Amino acid sequence: MSFGFKTSWLAVRDAGPEEVADALDLRHRQHIDWETGTELAYRQGVFVARPVPEWTLAHGRFHLTHGTDAAHPDFPSWLQALAARVGDLQYFHTERVTDYHAWAKVESGELTRAYCYIGMSGEVPLRRGEP
Repeated sequence: MSFGFKTSWLAVRDAGPEEVADALDLRHRQHIDWETGTELAYRQGVFVARPVPEWTLAHGRFHLTHGTDAAHPDFPSWLQALAARVGDLQYFHTERVTDYHAWAKVESGELTRAYCYIGMSGEVPLRRGEP
């Protein structure tokens, strides 16, 4: 099972699952396998795992950003504050119905690239850095 549409997720370089879970202020933690964790994250909560060397992934359908998505003005500061705790990261979000797509990259504490597109309205509420 992989991450697909209708989800948000982080890819964090060089930080372990516990460190990422702490930075996201996740509570009620349990150890579960990839398939179960991914399935549950689509319904409620966030699944954090280190499936590839050097990268920890955090996946959540609704709860990853605590209500701050890439179209929200507070998103860049939320993302930079998170990166200050865990290091370099990338953020992804997709929603099929509204044709919402977002991607952001933080390197050395700086938001170097971010883009958000809402196809349903044709809006681009966030565009930072060189394409």
